[in-house]
Amino acid sequence: DEETSKGKTVTHSLRVNPADPDSNTYKTSILVLDGTEDVRTIIKHPSEINRVLVGLNVTTITNKLRVARTLLTGNALTQFNATVQRLAETRMQNRMLEAPDDAAGEAMIDAGWDQAS
Repeated sequence: DEETSKGKTVTHSLRVNPADPDSNTYKTSILVLDGTEDVRTIIKHPSEINRVLVGLNVTTITNKLRVARTLLTGNALTQFNATVQRLAETRMQNRMLEAPDDAAGEAMIDAGWDQAS
């Protein structure tokens, strides 16, 4: 982690070819967004997060969320978490409506919204 005049950054070593564990790496520093930045920075931040996810070859939703959360703080992190929660709950509700029977729907409820795949 580094501190800059524009705020806190996190440095990651990304792979040139993420699927190849032997490919060259390069370092990149990403701003930790807190929600007080200018509009342009806020708009560009999701693509910066995606660049990190791709460069680290992060493929599972759990790990994607974990990495994304390291690049957010304050109001930005609060809003991100609220959106993730809302989308996960909506997805689970939709899956339950499509469940083949009541037992399958109950199994989804028992597993919890964060287990909906």
